Amino acid sequence: MDQKDIDEQNVSMFKNSLSVVSNPIVRTKKCFQVPMQVNFCCFCQVHLSNSSVVIPSVARLDLFVEHDAYVHPQQKGCFHHLKGTRLDPDIITDTSQYEPAILTSEEAADLLFQLKNEIKSKRNRSLLDNPLMDNEDLKTWTGWEKSNLLAMQRTVLDSKAMRDSQHRTISDALIMFWVKLKTNLAYGQTGTLFNYDLSAEDRGKRVAESCDAIMDVLRKYFVPNYLGFSHLTERQAFAHDTTYSKIFLEME
Repeated sequence: MDQKDIDEQNVSMFKNSLSVVSNPIVRTKKCFQVPMQVNFCCFCQVHLSNSSVVIPSVARLDLFVEHDAYVHPQQKGCFHHLKGTRLDPDIITDTSQYEPAILTSEEAADLLFQLKNEIKSKRNRSLLDNPLMDNEDLKTWTGWEKSNLLAMQRTVLDSKAMRDSQHRTISDALIMFWVKLKTNLAYGQTGTLFNYDLSAEDRGKRVAESCDAIMDVLRKYFVPNYLGFSHLTERQAFAHDTTYSKIFLEME
């Protein structure tokens, strides 16, 4: 039985346990119900146009967590209130006009497991998969573009010399290594950037171990493939326009 089957079984068991309660209604505190409106956006109350969409489940979860508001699963809204499938972080919601939310047992169960899955996904998501970390951010912090880091990550994964640990993924260890080199921060300070919930001494040890492991794997499996000019065409070398290419290729 895989994890998906286990999660579905847990949801089913939870719903069944609520169904035997005499009054399977959950009255929430400090959470407000956005009224179901068929023809109007649940955010701005504007009449829905062709660009309207059903609010994605993760955006509904954003609204619940950040704005204390619950939206019906079939509610629609204007597309511009979203950033991809997530709620636009700059959106302003006035909940003073809404009544406290009253959820059925099924709605409460779905919400509970959405929250659990969201926490798990954020815990396991690497910085390379984080939509908020764009290419420019990665280059500023590590000195490398995302495509370069992904190439290194593939090499590390293919080598099978490292695996994810309780405190970090392989890709996070890779980014941590380059952030450490780029910024010259202490190991403990680097660990703080990566939210290591440990003492300063233990943070330093964890980061040092991760950086040493990444360095060993890159030196053994990645660097040999990129030594000298054999891996570059002349055009690619010219495009680099570095001190080395200027000297070796006599660029003006």
